[in-house]
Amino acid sequence: MTDSGLSVLMLEARGRVGGRTYTVESDGFRYEMGGTWVTHHMAYLFKEITRYKLDRDLNLIHD
Repeated sequence: MTDSGLSVLMLEARGRVGGRTYTVESDGFRYEMGGTWVTHHMAYLFKEITRYKLDRDLNLIHD
């Protein structure tokens, strides 16, 4: 945007960039955390999550 001549101010709520997303390092591996919402509108994604047995890591929220 600055290349287009616009003035830009970026604000962050925390001392790091990324919003909900952040990286955790454990035992030499890096994991991306946060920003991981899956809703009923994402049927294909949910199907893949269950296909690869990743659903054990889901926290199901019903309202």
